[in-house]
Amino acid sequence: MPEADIVPENVLVALLDCHLPPLGAFGATGRMLAILIGLGGVDPVAQRPILHSHMLAVVSDLRGSGIGTTMKIAQAQMATRLGITVIEWTVDPLRPNWALNIGTLGATTNNYRRALYTFTGAGIYRGFPADRVLMHWGITSQWALGQMLGERTKMTVEKANEFPLVETEDSLTSILLDSPKRLRLEIPMDIDRLGVEEKLAERMRTRPIFEGLFEAGYTATE
Repeated sequence: MPEADIVPENVLVALLDCHLPPLGAFGATGRMLAILIGLGGVDPVAQRPILHSHMLAVVSDLRGSGIGTTMKIAQAQMATRLGITVIEWTVDPLRPNWALNIGTLGATTNNYRRALYTFTGAGIYRGFPADRVLMHWGITSQWALGQMLGERTKMTVEKANEFPLVETEDSLTSILLDSPKRLRLEIPMDIDRLGVEEKLAERMRTRPIFEGLFEAGYTATE
């Protein structure tokens, strides 16, 4: 883990005093498999407490195994006990985590933030702007509960292909003239497989599309 991502011990202790303990998953040998850290806050508009999910990390050999989902559900249960009904977190919109955030958990987003962090990564991510979207997870909403319990019909590729495809900022302008109820934006299945220049090109292509869709009143959801 990069040194910049290490959470100081005194911060972890402070979270315990705030009744927001870090959550961990451990194997039979005691090996830590995952950790999830959240911070408490208040929504100034809705005037209600929120939990900001700051960091979810899973060991590389178990990513995609379902541990991340289990950790988020455990966090939701902890939040519910504290009277919190909304959890928020930021994610890179080009990272392969939409299936968890939107498909499994039922979170949504309509908030795009350019270069949220000043760092741009190292190695293959050097020079890659740290854009993020703010996910909103109403853990007691009927939409989210339906997604988590598997009671809602999942979106299929065939169904999604029926919606107008937004490929460029210019195509978005013309498509919005028809005010379609649903649109689709395709992103790489695994951006980690792209080269440095390809990654940057995808960021620059999708950034104005996300911003334009959100500004027009659309929300990213399944």
